[in-house]
Amino acid sequence: MLNKGEIKKEVSRKTKMSLKDIYLFLDLVKFSMKQSVKKVISIENNIKKEYIVKKNGIGILNTKYGKFYQYNISINDKWEKYSVIVKAELDKKSLLPIFKNKKQIALRIDSGCETKVFGDLTCECDEQLKLAMKKISEIGEGIIINIPFQDARGYGLPFKLASLWLQDELKISTVEAATLLAGEVIDIRTYSGIICILKLFNIKKDYQINLLTNNPKK
Repeated sequence: MLNKGEIKKEVSRKTKMSLKDIYLFLDLVKFSMKQSVKKVISIENNIKKEYIVKKNGIGILNTKYGKFYQYNISINDKWEKYSVIVKAELDKKSLLPIFKNKKQIALRIDSGCETKVFGDLTCECDEQLKLAMKKISEIGEGIIINIPFQDARGYGLPFKLASLWLQDELKISTVEAATLLAGEVIDIRTYSGIICILKLFNIKKDYQINLLTNNPKK
């Protein structure tokens, strides 16, 4: 087994990078694991609140739609965990994305959907996610914010599983199943965390957001 010094020399040989450049890049990657904290103000339903936004890590995803940076972010709101993928240039000092086209920031809000991991055909969110990644890849810039704990419109995975059972047995729609389980209020998601992330990424009020969704009401 090679030791650390031998690995660096082997990498230098393969990549044609100098040992100095390898050390600098390794320092950058180690820095990416260092948590950064920012306080952000968000207003939702006329209620102003200060949130603590933590950038916990960043890395590169190689996908069929090209390369994306993935951020692991946590916020002290109801949903806590956010996984964000971004296609953009990267500021090497702050490790935040730099968006060149301020008049077309493509954004997809992807609610958590664990069942899509197993190929659930009832939900179309997996298809929408892939379409959003494809669209952002074509544009060259964009953001997808995944909120794992917003499964089933915020009610959670047990609710989602129950609604899937109803849909299969009674041959009803997602909305009908959710209504039978929850009553008239079938969506309890909140979006202050989205605003916090946009502010973390230095997206200003004069930027134009192109929301990638099949729901015109959004």
